Amino acid sequence: GHQRYSPQCPECVRAKPRQRAHYRHDPTSKPGGELSVDISGPHCPGRWPSDAVKHRDLRAKYWLVGVYTYFTEEELLRKKQMEDEARQMVLKSKDDEAAELFGEDSEETEEATGGQAASGSAAPAEQEAAETAQKAEEEQPACKETGRVLYFVEPLTSRQSAEVLPAIEKMVNQINLVFKANVVSQVVYRLHGDKAPELTGLRAKEWGRTRGIVVTSTAGYEPNANGRAERAIGLLKEQTRAMVIGSNLNNSQELWPLAVKHAAFMQRAHELGWHRSYPAWGAPVVAKIKNTKSLDSFEPRGRDGYFVGASEDVTAGALIMHVNDDEE
Repeated sequence: GHQRYSPQCPECVRAKPRQRAHYRHDPTSKPGGELSVDISGPHCPGRWPSDAVKHRDLRAKYWLVGVYTYFTEEELLRKKQMEDEARQMVLKSKDDEAAELFGEDSEETEEATGGQAASGSAAPAEQEAAETAQKAEEEQPACKETGRVLYFVEPLTSRQSAEVLPAIEKMVNQINLVFKANVVSQVVYRLHGDKAPELTGLRAKEWGRTRGIVVTSTAGYEPNANGRAERAIGLLKEQTRAMVIGSNLNNSQELWPLAVKHAAFMQRAHELGWHRSYPAWGAPVVAKIKNTKSLDSFEPRGRDGYFVGASEDVTAGALIMHVNDDEE
């Protein structure tokens, strides 16, 4: 019999395989710059979270969640130092090329006349580098050390790569906007998801390669291997259900895309320390009428509506739903 496992026994080896163990880690133990993604759905068709006329007929059935792990202050300082060292290496290589181009005579003359000035400018250069690093650190958002994650949500009509990849790119652009980054000094280095081809397939890997982003995937259907995104989906679903149930809107369930985007926005606002006040989702509000030229001097300048989320396209803007007799 096989009372005890033996790695030399073929039967024991074939009967033993199981998924690798997953352990919980301290959020501060993993480096920043990782974006974990996953897709939730299908759900009931929902209104597209936009006031554009061309989006009125769109209905979302899925939603893409992105969980970005940002950098700590120590990681940002280390990143700045590495960028400064790389910049100094580039400048030094250019000086060496110039010396080879103009000959050794000009180099000796420069050392004879400007050696003292170069030695005297070493201290101001170090001071300037320190001030630049401190300024870059102050410009970063004041992130808390508790969660170290930011939630992003984009609605989808399907799971096609042609729609998923632009949604991921939009998330990356939003992250770059939050941390004042660009293509040169990017803040997303790794994209992680399950083995869905629209998330980590060949097109996704090629998309990441052209942007300097490494695309990785789980070994198979292991929810624990993509725990950040799975947990984010569960939390956002709970908050969205609470918003939908707590509102007095007749078609609140159809507005789930706006509710889930607003839940992700409020998580980022809380994590980054944004001091912005919004009414409860679905609460009745009065919105300013855009075109008031045709109105009489004593007619109302506001219109009744319902608050259905913060706007990402307008600075400190909000999405207001107006209910008509025939349609919304």
